[in-house]
Amino acid sequence: MTLLALGVLAGIVGAFFVLPRIRAPIETGQKPSYEEVGVGWFIPILGMPAGSNFSPYRLSLYEKFFVISTITKHIGSYADIVWLKRGKLNQLSFMLTGDRKLTLLLPRDSTTIIDLFKAKGVPVQ
Repeated sequence: MTLLALGVLAGIVGAFFVLPRIRAPIETGQKPSYEEVGVGWFIPILGMPAGSNFSPYRLSLYEKFFVISTITKHIGSYADIVWLKRGKLNQLSFMLTGDRKLTLLLPRDSTTIIDLFKAKGVPVQ
């Protein structure tokens, strides 16, 4: 029984780290202009932090859209982003999308990400 529980736990943890790396169908055959894997915090409904979690993500920027991949995939156009902001610490970047989801990314280089989004017309605060 213990080995079964350990196997299930290993599968869950493995999926937690492997699923963000799996590409969405729209990404097939396209090369991202920027990509990084990091950790983020995703708040499903603005102002309602219950159910939020820190989880690994893959951020991929393409010509006409971006992908934030966790266990699920969020595919959005740059026009979907209401604002992007660097946090108090240089490594924090906050993004609010039109579906009222607030995302906190902990990228290695927030300046590069913000500059790339700004070049796509995303309002940066």
